[in-house]
Amino acid sequence: MFEDVVQSEANPDLSDNPEFAALRAYWDEKRGGRAMPARSDIDPIEMQRFLGNLFIVEALTDISDFRYRMVGSNLVPYYGQDTTGWTVTQVFSKVDPRFVELVFSGYRRVLSEAVVLRVRGRFIWGEKNFIRYDSIHFPLLNKAGVPGLILGMFVGEKSPAAALKDRATEI
Repeated sequence: MFEDVVQSEANPDLSDNPEFAALRAYWDEKRGGRAMPARSDIDPIEMQRFLGNLFIVEALTDISDFRYRMVGSNLVPYYGQDTTGWTVTQVFSKVDPRFVELVFSGYRRVLSEAVVLRVRGRFIWGEKNFIRYDSIHFPLLNKAGVPGLILGMFVGEKSPAAALKDRATEI
């Protein structure tokens, strides 16, 4: 499947990525003594330096899918359009259903184990290995007080403009 394409690590050392480390420090500050902060603890104004690369994903009630509640503007070119409001299935099923399941397994792990998960690999679009990426995922409590949202940051090896240009020529 995608074992050679994606690597994940729970509760990783982030010393090699200052942006991830800074976001982790923010998340730790907001959670205080709890396992994780609530979505309501997260303030976009306090995270302005990260916003373009951030996303928030919400688990649907039965955790059969996840909806992108926010997708940062720097991420839009990687997908070719703003996928805010779309489900993981809607975003990735045309690419490869196996990739949908891979994304599901990572998101479910973040929420069920309450772990910070770092995922690195090659972004696949169709039959193409599109770009190398690095991402980090933090669990958040939903309004009901249970793990139900994920705050994530995605960084690609290419600028979004270069990625969009490459995607247009490769697909």
